[in-house]
Amino acid sequence: VEDDPYARDLMALLMWRDWRTRVVAEVGHPEDIRHVLEEEKPNLVLLDADEPDRVSRLVEAIQASPVETGELKILCVATLPDRTALERCLAARRHGYLVRSEIAYALVWAVSLARTGQWVTTPSIVGLVDSLPIEPVVIKDLPGFPGLTPQETETARLGILFNPPRRSLAHEKVKTPDTI
Repeated sequence: VEDDPYARDLMALLMWRDWRTRVVAEVGHPEDIRHVLEEEKPNLVLLDADEPDRVSRLVEAIQASPVETGELKILCVATLPDRTALERCLAARRHGYLVRSEIAYALVWAVSLARTGQWVTTPSIVGLVDSLPIEPVVIKDLPGFPGLTPQETETARLGILFNPPRRSLAHEKVKTPDTI
């Protein structure tokens, strides 16, 4: 559930590319989740929590659904840490609160952990969670790819995210296809 189509597309792209996840729907607003719950029966909802009210609206939409959602988990993602949104995410069925810049390409790792019932978060949230009765799993995306040069890192990023044919990637990087 993400109102920004660009953010929604990138998160869906990362999910589609990983064997552990299957995207069953993408919606822009929490209220749109009702028909998804009835038709697809997801086990986890990834929610943009930049507005704390969005968390409450999602809970209301889930509760209004006639479908049994006992196993449904919710993972909140935000641009910046927000104590109010965090407190709402800690209510029933919330399985984490992530800051986008700290999770980046490790998003599916967090989703997989949340699906198993662990409470996942990123480093900047740890200070907000210290006083609360939860034991979070703290994860973060590591910058770059260990052991690769900056040029190799950029080539790997392009290859992983956009999956262009080797010849196209070689042309873009002004290399021969054998070196990509």
